[in-house]
Amino acid sequence: MIVLAGGSGTRIGETENKVYTNVAGRPVLWYPLQAAAHFAEPVRVVVVIRPEDEHRVSALAAEIGVRPTLVRGGPTRHASERQGIEAVADEVGGDGLIGIHDGARPFLTVDLWQSCAEAASAHGGAVPTLDAGPLYRLKRDDLSALTSGVCRAQTPQVFRGGELLQAFRRSTGATPDTAETMLRHGNLAIAAVPGDRRNIKVTYRADLDRASRLAGSWRAGRWLI
Repeated sequence: MIVLAGGSGTRIGETENKVYTNVAGRPVLWYPLQAAAHFAEPVRVVVVIRPEDEHRVSALAAEIGVRPTLVRGGPTRHASERQGIEAVADEVGGDGLIGIHDGARPFLTVDLWQSCAEAASAHGGAVPTLDAGPLYRLKRDDLSALTSGVCRAQTPQVFRGGELLQAFRRSTGATPDTAETMLRHGNLAIAAVPGDRRNIKVTYRADLDRASRLAGSWRAGRWLI
C-alpha cells in the first residue's frame, strides 16, 4: 500500500504538513499506518514524503511497529503517486496489487481495504465510492438536477500492479487521482466498492474537528460502533 503524505496544511491554516496535525492526540498519518499494521494479510507499506518529514514518519512507524519504505514525492500528487509506484515496480507482478491511499484520510479500515483488494483481484481495479448527493447544472435562468452516474471517490484505490505501472508510464500529464489515470491510460475494469462516510479527508479546519470526534470510535483499523 502506498500512502501519500507529501502535502501541506495551507487550507486548514497550518504551516506544517497536515498529515502531522493532531487528531485526538495522534498525527493524522498515524491512523492509516496503524490500520495497515492490522490487515489480515501483511502488506508492504510505502510512504511518499517530503524530504524534511523523513524523521517524523520514521518515528511514527517505529511507534506502531511497521517498517515502511520512504520515498520522496514529486511536485504534484500525480508525480508523487508515480514515485511510489515506481518504488515497488520490481516487486509487483502483473496480478500483484498496488493500493494508493491518501495520508490525509485517517480512518482507513481493515474491512474497506479488504473489500477493495478483493474487488481489484476479481476485476482489475477497485475504488470506494459514495453517492455525491444533489448536484445541479446552472444555465442562466434554468436549474436542472444531475442524477446520472455521479459519485464521490475515496481511497484506498487498488489496482493490479503491472497495469497500474504501465498506465502511469503512458500518462503525459497530471490527473486528479489514481483511477482517472487508469481510465485515461489503462485497460482495466474498475469496480465501485461501497465507501465509508467516516473515511473523511482532512482538508479544512472543520474536518479536523470532525476527525477528533470520530477518533473515539476507531481502534486499530476498525469502527467500534
